[in-house]
Amino acid sequence: MSDPSPDQSSEPTPARSGTPLWHWGVIAAAFIVVLNFASIRDTVGGPIDYDANVAGDVTLYSTTWCGYCKKVRNMFAHHDIPFKEIDVEKDPGAARAFQQVGGRGVPVVTIGDRVVHGFNYSRLRKLLECGDCT
Repeated sequence: MSDPSPDQSSEPTPARSGTPLWHWGVIAAAFIVVLNFASIRDTVGGPIDYDANVAGDVTLYSTTWCGYCKKVRNMFAHHDIPFKEIDVEKDPGAARAFQQVGGRGVPVVTIGDRVVHGFNYSRLRKLLECGDCT
């Protein structure tokens, strides 16, 4: 009888030590959630108590290609906020109105007489809920 080769040993192979693969998946998922917390909060935040009589009318100055404009649109749609949208590239009269609110880039949102440049979820939410609060 010949000796078994190292590949054909009758002894069981020891189990792999270390962290199981599924643990790394959980860690990666948690890391992704942490990195994207603001984005997740912006889409699943609680209801916004908007009252046009308190906050004022809402206008979004935007373009079709702007990703942050899309975030504002989605936020307003998710919370059923009525708003007027002005495409600053397509509407011939938009340039003047855009300049009057200090528009340098999109999105620009007006809520009553308040102006928000860019997408700032917390600021938009606060102004939608309480109008003239600072």
